[in-house]
Amino acid sequence: MSGHRGLSGHHSLPENPSWIEITRSDGEPSRWHQNTTEVVDHEGHVNFMRPFDLDESTSVHWRKGLGMNIAKRLGMPDGPNYILKNWPDGYRFFDHNKGRQEAPRHDPYLIGSKHVNRFRSVPEFLPHALWLMQDPTLDKANCQCKYCSKGMQRPISESLGLSSPRVSRSVAHSQSPTPSSRVPKPPKPSKPQREGEARRPVPYTAVRKAPAPAKRAESHEPRQSMSRDRANDLAAVYSGIEPRRQHREGEMVWCALSTPIWGKTDLSSIYYWPGVIEDTRVKSDVVPLSDHEGANGTNGHNSMSHAANPEADQSHWAPPPPSWNIRQWFLHKVKLLGIGQELFTPEDMLLPYQAYVPPYDLLLALHETPLSLSDVAPEKIAAFNPCPPDASQNRVAYADAVPPYTLALQIASSLSNCWSPTDEWDFTMTAIPLDSPAHPKDSSLWPTWPPQNDIAGPSNVSPAELQSISAHMQGPSVLVSPGRPYTQTRYQGLWWGPERIWVDDLVRLKIARRQIAPQGTDLILPPSGPGPATQEYLAARKAEAEQGGMDVDLAVFPTHAIGAHGRGVLMKLQGLFVVELPSEGSKPKREIRASGMLYEFADEDWEDTNEKMGQPNVDKGKGKAKEVDETPMRMTPPAEQNGPSYMPGPSPLKPPPLPNPAPSVPLEDTAASVLNESLSSADAHAETSSNGHVQPPLMLASYPLPPAPLKYKFRPILPPGHEVVVSVSLIAGRYYPRIGTHPQAYANADRIRKASSDEAVFAYFNGISSLEGITPGLYNPVEPTYWKPKRLTMFRDADAEGRVDTDKQWQLKLQQFQDAMVVDS
Repeated sequence: MSGHRGLSGHHSLPENPSWIEITRSDGEPSRWHQNTTEVVDHEGHVNFMRPFDLDESTSVHWRKGLGMNIAKRLGMPDGPNYILKNWPDGYRFFDHNKGRQEAPRHDPYLIGSKHVNRFRSVPEFLPHALWLMQDPTLDKANCQCKYCSKGMQRPISESLGLSSPRVSRSVAHSQSPTPSSRVPKPPKPSKPQREGEARRPVPYTAVRKAPAPAKRAESHEPRQSMSRDRANDLAAVYSGIEPRRQHREGEMVWCALSTPIWGKTDLSSIYYWPGVIEDTRVKSDVVPLSDHEGANGTNGHNSMSHAANPEADQSHWAPPPPSWNIRQWFLHKVKLLGIGQELFTPEDMLLPYQAYVPPYDLLLALHETPLSLSDVAPEKIAAFNPCPPDASQNRVAYADAVPPYTLALQIASSLSNCWSPTDEWDFTMTAIPLDSPAHPKDSSLWPTWPPQNDIAGPSNVSPAELQSISAHMQGPSVLVSPGRPYTQTRYQGLWWGPERIWVDDLVRLKIARRQIAPQGTDLILPPSGPGPATQEYLAARKAEAEQGGMDVDLAVFPTHAIGAHGRGVLMKLQGLFVVELPSEGSKPKREIRASGMLYEFADEDWEDTNEKMGQPNVDKGKGKAKEVDETPMRMTPPAEQNGPSYMPGPSPLKPPPLPNPAPSVPLEDTAASVLNESLSSADAHAETSSNGHVQPPLMLASYPLPPAPLKYKFRPILPPGHEVVVSVSLIAGRYYPRIGTHPQAYANADRIRKASSDEAVFAYFNGISSLEGITPGLYNPVEPTYWKPKRLTMFRDADAEGRVDTDKQWQLKLQQFQDAMVVDS
C-alpha cells in the first residue's frame, strides 16, 4: 500500500521504541464504518473503507507523529523514539478507497470518537489525544481540537508548533507542475526582534468619516474624466441590464475547451486553458416564437377581433405582435497563453482565474509524461492547437499537449503575481480635523514600515498576521489645518493579478467577519446571527441527535452557515489613493490604500434589531452621534468562530437598475449611454471629449449592489457617511455573484465530487464560496507582489519569465529521462 498516492511512504517501527499509551478514551466501535468490502460499480469505481493494520506504513507514520508530539507537549526528555503504542480503545484507523478500481484515491481517517466523526490528520487528532491523556473528567469543553472547540485548524496547528496544512494558491501555481508543488513547507522559525529593529508591517485598517470633495469655485476649470473602460465594465455588471458581462478586457481567465484533451482519468484531463481576453463583442440572433406564445399575445387577440369587425373603433387598434424575439450574448476573443491560438468564446465557457486550480492528478500526469527534444521545440509549441476544427474526429494527443500546457500554466502563474494602479487623478478634498497625532502614542500597536520602494507594494498576508491586526488612526499623510483643502493622488482602477478592478466595484477582503469587532463598537455593527430558518434546522438536528443518544457535532457544519461571523467581508470600493508613511530616510515612503463601505451577508430571513437597518447605535444614551473621524477596526483571531451548511435566493435588498437607454442605442454602447443618462441629470453641461472619456465629475456615478448569493442579503456594517481604510494587500479580489451556479463551475464540481477525497471537495467548495463572499477571502485570494507600470509590460514579462522557468524544468526532466535510459540499458 505504500506506493499509493496519498499514503505515506515506507515507515517502520524504530529500534527500541519508547511507547506512549492513551489509557482513557471516548471511543465507541459503533462509530466505525461498515462498508469495508470492496464493491466495483458499473463504472468501474470503488468506494469503501479498508481497516489499516497497526503496523502498516501509514499507521506507523501517524503513530510516530503522535508519539513525538505528545512527548514534546508533555515535557518528556529528548532522545527516545517515542511512538503511540496503540489507538485509544474504541478507535480504528481506516483507508478510504474512492475512484477507479485500478487507481483509487486513498485517504486515511481515524474513526471512533463519539464527539467527532473522523480525524483526517495527525495535527487534527493531536489536541484531542492530549485531552484524553490530561483530562480525567473527559469534559468535551476542555478539548482544544478543531471539532470540539469549534475552531479552525490553522491557529491550532500553529499553537502546537505544527506547520499549517494550507498551501497558498500563489505557491501552488508558482512552483513547477509536480506533485511536490502541493506539499506545504514548514514555516521558517521567527527570529526574536532586536532592539531598534524594524517591526514587520501589519496591514493598515481603520474606520473614518468619508472625506468630502472640496467645493468648486464657479469657473470653467476642467473636470476629472472617467475612463470609458471603467464606465462600460461597471455598467455591464451593475446596471441590471441583461445580458450581464462579468469578464473584462485584459483579464486572465480559464477558457473551456470544446473537446477536452483526455488523460487517463477525468481529473488528469485538460478541460480549461488559461488565456487573456483581448476583445469583447455583442452577438445577436433572431429566435422565432412558438405558435403557443404568439396565440397568447394580447395584441394578437385584438388584431383578430378588429378583422372580424371592420366597423370597430380603429383608434384602439394595435399591430399584431412580432413572431420573433432577439437573443443577445457576449462573445470574447481570448488569446490562449503559451501558444499562438485565439478562441472566440461565449461568456458561459469562461471561468474566472480564481475559480479553477489544476487538480493534483493533472499536475502529476504533466510531471510523469515523458518528453523529447522535439516536443519542446518553440515552433511546435507555438503551432499547437487544443481546439482543432476536426477535434471530434482526430483527438488531440495528450503527450502533444503537455509541453504547451505546462508553459501556459507557468506564464499564468507569473502574470497572476503582477499588479498596478491605473488611471491616476487628483482628488481635492476638505482636510479631516487632526483629532489625533500623526504618530500613535501606543507604538506597540503601530508598526514601523521599512523602506523598500517608492510606493510600497502589497505583500502576501499570512494567517498569523491577520490574527494580529489592530490598527489605530495615523492621521492624514499631509499635515494641513482643519477645514483647508488639499489634493490627494488617487486612481480609478487596479490591475490585480489576473483581475481588472475598478473603483465602485464590490471587492472581497481577506479577513473574516468575526475578525472585525465581533462584539460591535460605536461605529461597527456586531455580526448578524442565524435567521429563523437556520435556527429551526439546527434545533431539528439537535433533537434527532439526542433521540439517537448522540451529541450534536456542529463542527460538521461550515462555519459560515451559523450567522455572519464566519463569512467573508466585502467592500464597495470608493477610493484608491496614496499615503505617505514614516521613513528613516529623508524621502518619505508611500503606500496604496483602499477605502469604502463594508458589507456582510446576513441570512435572508434575519431581522436587524437595531433602530435603523445597517446603522450602528452611536451614543444612543446621549441622543446624538459621537464626533469621531477615525477609529480602530479591531481584529480578532479566527479561532473564536464556529459555525450549517452552505445554503444557496435572491437578496430582498436588490436595488432598482439604472435608467434604460433608448432602444436605438446599440448594446455595445449601452454602458456609456446609461452612464451619460445618469450623469446628465446632475450636470446639464456634461460633454464627451474627443478622446472617448466621459467628462462629468468622477465621483457622481453610482451603481447598485449586484445580486447577493441565494438565501442571503447584503448588510452594511458601518454608519452612512463612514468608510473603512485598508492596505491594498487586504484585497482578496473581485466579487463574483453566484459563481457556484456557473455551468463550468458546476461541471468541475461534479468531476471533483466523483473522483476526489472529501477533503478535496471541501477545499474546492470553500474556494468557490469565497469568490461569492460566503467564506472569507483568505480561502481564495489574489496575492500579487510585483509592481509593473502597465498591463502590456505584465504580459511581456510574464511570457518571458514563464518561458525561462519552464525551459529549466524541461532541461532537468530531459536529463532525468536520459539518465534513466542509461541505467536501464
